[in-house]
Amino acid sequence: MNKHLVVLAASIISLAAGSVQAQDSCTTGNCRIIVTVNDCQRPGGITVNQELVVVDSARNMRWEIVTEGYVFPANGIQFSPPHAQFEPRNSPRPNEVHIFNRKTQTGDFYYYINVTDSNGNACTQVDPTVRNN
Repeated sequence: MNKHLVVLAASIISLAAGSVQAQDSCTTGNCRIIVTVNDCQRPGGITVNQELVVVDSARNMRWEIVTEGYVFPANGIQFSPPHAQFEPRNSPRPNEVHIFNRKTQTGDFYYYINVTDSNGNACTQVDPTVRNN
């Protein structure tokens, strides 16, 4: 009987881990990219949970700063070069940027994450990638 409880517990833990992973992935209708600020001024001091964001179909993408005291400026997510398939959307909170990825073109699209501290000082940029498959 104890063996069955161990197997059941392992199954529940596995399912829970899969749920967390699915929440952070971009394989569903919405895509959440978590931005963490460890050291605003140091290169590498800002990290994202997905350095390479893989997108298989058109979807909403949301970048969220989870560290208090930091916000996105007007150019919080800046594709380089700019591309029309990435449509900025209304972001209800200063620590979030919402963009609709129309996925009209496949390939790798480089972007910068721009963050400011509570005093308006710019942090060192981060440069991850969106890959439209």
